[in-house]
Amino acid sequence: MCFCFLEIVKKKILVDEIEIPSSTPRINFISEEKIKNKKYIFLSIKYSENYRDFKNRVNYSGEYNLINVYECKDSCKINNELSNYFGSGGDVFDLNNSKIVYKFPYGELKSIQDEIKSKLFNQWLNNGIDRGVVLKKTNINDIDNYTPDRIGYLVKGDIFKVKKISSRWLNITYTNKNGRITTGWISCKDTNVCN
Repeated sequence: MCFCFLEIVKKKILVDEIEIPSSTPRINFISEEKIKNKKYIFLSIKYSENYRDFKNRVNYSGEYNLINVYECKDSCKINNELSNYFGSGGDVFDLNNSKIVYKFPYGELKSIQDEIKSKLFNQWLNNGIDRGVVLKKTNINDIDNYTPDRIGYLVKGDIFKVKKISSRWLNITYTNKNGRITTGWISCKDTNVCN
């Protein structure tokens, strides 16, 4: 269990109690950031995660990142929408090829600060992202992270609806020319949404 406290105007308040599976957590960073003239507390916790997929092809390389965003006054309340946008995860290592195949985008405070200033974040914040176009072939996953298994794939030129964004993964709905609907997660970097 990780107990995270914050001192605001000489008053110590509990930010959150976070249960961490089988590891000793550490605070990676905690920072107050302004979004639309409102202050938020960003808390990044890292811990060892020995996840492997069932077929033992990939696992997390190093530590798992948990990013939570809070609104704090007399007490702190998690902002689920912002927390889900930044998400959680870790770098993913391909055991067969001995290389990192996915790098978690928000492992450092600077990456959060840069994202808050990004076109993508501000469009999302203003509900300006509802559709996208695939720029290069991309896999559709059932989770918002790299996985060697896939639901399907999209090719260059395919148009999709965006439902959510998390850790620079897009939760999408795609309808093919026969009317078949596929829902899943695709990498934002393979689309015009992140480019």
